Amino acid sequence: MAIIHGTALARTAAAWLPSDWRLTLAALVIVVPIFNYVALMVRSEFRARSTKDGRRPPDIPYWFPFLGHILPLAKDPAGFLAKAADRYGAGIPVHVKVGPRSFYVLSSPTVFMTLTKASEHLTPKPSIAIFMENMFGTRKRAGKIYRADDSGINPKPLPGTSVAHKDRMWFHQNQAARKYLSGKSLQTIGKRFMAYLSRNIGNSETIGKEWVELPDLYDFWKDQVFEAALTALFGPHLLRLNPSFTKDFWDYNAAIPMLLMGFPRWVTPWSYAARDRVLEGIKKWHQYALAHEDVTQAGPSDPEWDENWGSVYLKVRYNFRSAMEGMDADAHASDDLALMVAANANAMMSASWFLIETLRDRALVPRLLAELDNARQPTSEPGQVRFDIDRLCSQPLLSSIYTETLRLRIGLMINRTSQHKEVRLGPWRFPPNMPIGVSTVRTGSNAQLWNDKNGTKPLDKFWAERCILYPDDPDSGPWSRERREQLGEELKVKALDKPTFSMDGMSGGWIPYGAGEFMCPGRHLAKQEMIGSYAVFLASYDVELLVPDGWEPQPDTTYFGTGTMPPLGKIPCRIRKRAL
Repeated sequence: MAIIHGTALARTAAAWLPSDWRLTLAALVIVVPIFNYVALMVRSEFRARSTKDGRRPPDIPYWFPFLGHILPLAKDPAGFLAKAADRYGAGIPVHVKVGPRSFYVLSSPTVFMTLTKASEHLTPKPSIAIFMENMFGTRKRAGKIYRADDSGINPKPLPGTSVAHKDRMWFHQNQAARKYLSGKSLQTIGKRFMAYLSRNIGNSETIGKEWVELPDLYDFWKDQVFEAALTALFGPHLLRLNPSFTKDFWDYNAAIPMLLMGFPRWVTPWSYAARDRVLEGIKKWHQYALAHEDVTQAGPSDPEWDENWGSVYLKVRYNFRSAMEGMDADAHASDDLALMVAANANAMMSASWFLIETLRDRALVPRLLAELDNARQPTSEPGQVRFDIDRLCSQPLLSSIYTETLRLRIGLMINRTSQHKEVRLGPWRFPPNMPIGVSTVRTGSNAQLWNDKNGTKPLDKFWAERCILYPDDPDSGPWSRERREQLGEELKVKALDKPTFSMDGMSGGWIPYGAGEFMCPGRHLAKQEMIGSYAVFLASYDVELLVPDGWEPQPDTTYFGTGTMPPLGKIPCRIRKRAL
């Protein structure tokens, strides 16, 4: 009887279904996305409205099960994530799916700062491992090293881990960066960067004492700064051995948004080709350096810098990586490409923003030149300038502009992942091995933290003096009125006798370098490169932007998630050398 009944059902279904399989497929293509979206929407609304403790965050509904939100993220990542964070109201985290991967987005920077202090098992490293593969081309064999290391960044491994000491990639990277991107080593890199940049400008005949028009200020300046920074950190032979390296690198940088999404090579072959050229250039330099110097000679008695390897930091990195199984020539190149992007490229693009924003307000230039004079040092080299970089980085207006530039122009998801157990934040429950993050754009535009000067200085606009305290202005400084009252800063401002830079109490609103113990150890080098390059440029060149009145530069938000978002479109200008 059951067999007869089943046969009847099959015949009924066959009669109902279209005979043309193409019509069936078309129906499925229409019905499945609609069903998927509606089901997710209903479930998510229930989770958002529920008062149950320990519930999972709601999803942002999506149409296609296997794609998730990959298309809107690829089109406008910053805009999509901003809408996602607000979808269900303040304080409600959301779940975002990108192909086979997922992550959670927090809407509250304060909650995220609590998360960074919650447990030593919370780490950004699993997400960085994905970046290493997608952005920097780390192959699977070497990728296992990054993925398998759950031992933490401190000398004592986390409980429950069994990673051999030589394979503790995150620990070795962190220790080397903290040692060689600070103190004497940082001074060596910083001084060389400033000297190379000033020398290159002084020797250049492209720009003279007469006005010259340029189609794009950003293109002109980023190349000069990048080459000086690259030479200061990696030594001169990387560029000498690869004459087209600067162009190849910026071609690769333009491909980063596509690479970050994890599309296969056949979908975006030009992106992979651009990365391949840069990696080949780095491998060529590695081969040269290894042939001309013993990489193991990186002890306390060895120089901080040499022509073959550049900073001793590069030798130390190559040395500890070499002990790890799977770190072949390709893997070494990928790891140094990651350093190049983090330490040089992002700083260069931010330095360009520094320049563009200040040139829009000509009233700032005399004040900035005065601050440059406070740090200027004598030099016997004709056509060159020299500065005390530490004194330069302590000037109040320069410091405020640096902070404001990163507040507006860095686009990252700062995240943490629990590798061993679920995470509880208030009523919400997050599974292990799932990143939980907050957008730097969101933290930088938080009206509960940042001062908008009673609405006259909107948080989506650049304001050079946002982080300066003026003794005669009780409303000055970075804090919102609410935040100012929480911190009790009124008395501090009144006690000042001169304009003073301050970011006290603003750590939750300004996280371009991350937060907590995982804060980027290269931030001091990046600051020196940004402020130092700006000082050399302003002291060397007189520039006028050739843009319409009221023009405002916009960031290219397709770069959100990669670091600095570069300017959108070309910025024409005219330029000439200053009389030194």
